[in-house]
Amino acid sequence: MKKILILIGILLFSCTDEPDLNTFNVSILNNSNDELNIEYYLEGNLISNINLSTNQRGLECSYNDENFRGLFSIQCNIDSLIIKFSNNKGYIVNDEGNGNLNFSNNRNPFLPNGGFDINNNNYSFLITQEDFDNAHDVP
Repeated sequence: MKKILILIGILLFSCTDEPDLNTFNVSILNNSNDELNIEYYLEGNLISNINLSTNQRGLECSYNDENFRGLFSIQCNIDSLIIKFSNNKGYIVNDEGNGNLNFSNNRNPFLPNGGFDINNNNYSFLITQEDFDNAHDVP
């Protein structure tokens, strides 16, 4: 009897709660007045590129997690972006948040607090006219 009570006690205390998973939908929204080209990479290899007109959304990714993680590189299979406007100025961002061609004010689509517009579990990283005005010369 003592062994059964010990076994029941071990089972009760070893149970863990299942994680509370949410579905996060992530995208980039071009809110600038200029056309935008986005190249996305994984481990230095170009995966694809897209063109976004004004008010167009793209680079959409959905994943399940306990917390929002931005453009989560593991789930979205992307670890860096080159974002260029039609004047060949823009930004180079990566999942480590480093580099000197990033957005200003700690904005980064790979970071959970990177400057997203949130509507329910739909997270849009906004590219604004101010981003166009402050863009860097990119290779």
